[in-house]
Amino acid sequence: MNIVEINAMILALECGAMSLAQVVSWADELIIEFAVPDDRLFDVSTAKHINDAVIALQAFGDSESQSIVAQKAFHLFSVGIEQSLTSHEQVAQKIYYMALADQIPHEEAEGHMFSFWDELDLANAGVYGNPADIRHELVMFIRRYES
Repeated sequence: MNIVEINAMILALECGAMSLAQVVSWADELIIEFAVPDDRLFDVSTAKHINDAVIALQAFGDSESQSIVAQKAFHLFSVGIEQSLTSHEQVAQKIYYMALADQIPHEEAEGHMFSFWDELDLANAGVYGNPADIRHELVMFIRRYES
C-alpha cells in the first residue's frame, strides 16, 4: 500500500472528490488481493460514513513527502470535478486549508492556493468576477500541479 496515495485519498474524501464507495471498493480490492491483508483495511472496508473512512485511513500514518501527497490529491480533485463528485467551491476550500497546513504541491503554488476560495465566494455573490472564469482558472491551476 502506498502511504502517499492513502494520504491523498483522505484529502479527496474530505472535499468530496472521492466517494465513500470508491474508497471502500479500493479497500475491498486490496483485501482480496492479499493472502493476509492489513487489518486496517477492514476498518476502511466497513466504513459507513466518510468520517469513519477518513479515520480508518489516518491509521496508516502520514507520508513524509507532503508535496507529493498534495500533487496526488490535486489529481484526485481534478478527477472529482470532472466526474461531478465535488464542486469547485469545495476544492477551493480544501486547497486553502492545505496551504495553511503546508500541504503544498510546489512552492510556486502556495500563494494561489489561498486565493481561489475567496475569489469564488465573491464571484458567486456577484460582488466581483465571473464564477465560470474562476472555476476554469482553478481547474487549470490544479492540473498544473497534479501528478
